[in-house]
Amino acid sequence: MFEKMVLSRAGEKAAITGTGWSVVIGVFVVLTPILWYVENQLAGATYSPSVVLFLAMLLSAVVAFYVFMMVYAWGDTGRIRINRMGWTAFVAILPLLFTIAGLLLIPDLVLVVAISGLLVAIAVYLIYTGFHTGEWRRATIPLSTIFQVVLLGVMILMPLLYTEALPKQMLTTFLAAPPPPPPPPPPAQPVVQRVKPMAKLIEAGRLRAPTAIPKEIAMIREEQMTDLGTVVGGVPGGVAGGAMGGVIGGIIGGLVPQAIAPPREARRIRVGGNVQQAKLVNQVMPLYPPLAKSARIQGTVRLEAIIAKDGSIQNLRVISGHPLLIQTAMDAVRQWRYQPTLLNGEPVEVVTTIDVVFTLAQ
Repeated sequence: MFEKMVLSRAGEKAAITGTGWSVVIGVFVVLTPILWYVENQLAGATYSPSVVLFLAMLLSAVVAFYVFMMVYAWGDTGRIRINRMGWTAFVAILPLLFTIAGLLLIPDLVLVVAISGLLVAIAVYLIYTGFHTGEWRRATIPLSTIFQVVLLGVMILMPLLYTEALPKQMLTTFLAAPPPPPPPPPPAQPVVQRVKPMAKLIEAGRLRAPTAIPKEIAMIREEQMTDLGTVVGGVPGGVAGGAMGGVIGGIIGGLVPQAIAPPREARRIRVGGNVQQAKLVNQVMPLYPPLAKSARIQGTVRLEAIIAKDGSIQNLRVISGHPLLIQTAMDAVRQWRYQPTLLNGEPVEVVTTIDVVFTLAQ
């Protein structure tokens, strides 16, 4: 059948000539960049450039196949001598009717409805011509091939067009952050030194004779006494000869040491997120991660922040949020600036919560 459709044999004309093939290929080549430009203007913010190009090529292929079937029906009906105008019009109009019905009833699936109308027109034409000519292979082989191609295309395209059906739990597991490092080992236990008990030589106020003679006897040497001068009861380091009216335990001309004031501790208060939001003076909007946008992921990232006395972000800690959105939210919040919070006229640090919302509509 392929030779009859494409090639010319002796005494028999092909259903599709070189001009027909040129028309089909030209439709696909010309229509692809036009549809890519239109879809990029309409849905460029929702889908990635590769997805937009794939959809443009898919629509161009459907339109080129539609033109191919009209050209084939025109050439094949003249070859097998059946109503050329009627069957060509049937193959051309039936898919258009399906497309209009899809636009009115189910606009989200209009492409599927249009392809279904084209396949129905092809099936009816092939079955009729097979019955008319008695060659059923011209109907069974193309229909079997088309059915397998459509089934394979549906299995490939459905996960790309409807990403909401992807297993979110598995996607989150694959993209989860690595586990934190193990905690440091506990500190080594201090070595307990055991002191050997010494025998008591005095019990109940009486000196008790030792029961054994020790092998080594430690010699006790007393330090030489410091000369205290001629004053009775002098103290080491005092003035030689003493001083009249001296202070007991004091030094002549000495100063009383002043008490050292303890350092002030950094004061920190906790403020609700809605209250602190009113003091925001510089807010940098986060960039939507391309991978999260392609996976249709949205939600809120909640952070706990410590705002320094000058209004800058000093520390950030993640409370909740999707792993694909956390890093972008933290990079943006680190650039935020607030008005300093005053307590009794002095700036203080503030602990608050910050919510960063990601929506596909933004």
